[in-house]
Amino acid sequence: MTAPMNTNFLCRHAACAAVLLFGAGAALSTPAAPFEPVMLLAKKEKAPLLELTPANAALAKHAQTIYAELGKELVIGDVAEGGGTDAAFAALKTKAPVIERFGLQGLGAHSNDAEYVYIDSIEPRLYLLSRMIMDVSQSKNR
Repeated sequence: MTAPMNTNFLCRHAACAAVLLFGAGAALSTPAAPFEPVMLLAKKEKAPLLELTPANAALAKHAQTIYAELGKELVIGDVAEGGGTDAAFAALKTKAPVIERFGLQGLGAHSNDAEYVYIDSIEPRLYLLSRMIMDVSQSKNR
């Protein structure tokens, strides 16, 4: 019996991809299915840009309103900044609004250097996330 598996590996170098694929192949072929062949297909796929649709803009505006309740400004860009994002993959599969970049503030994100968050950003961002979940689930964002 075989089952398809899809996953994304983001690697900066071909050597990284080779190690990940080798490790995944070894993990998938032992010991649960030692006699099953394992085939891994790797393709380079650039993450698409997240489009600012009217629905995305409206939800982002709602997030700005919530954040302003705390006396804080939430900057919403109306132009893609050049990097791909996993959120854009989600947006391809739904008509619902998809927004991103509301995580903790800090520096060095996704780097091999000293990645860190500003402690003072934790509470306001958790509040924003909680309120967004509550408001969207109760259709208060419309």
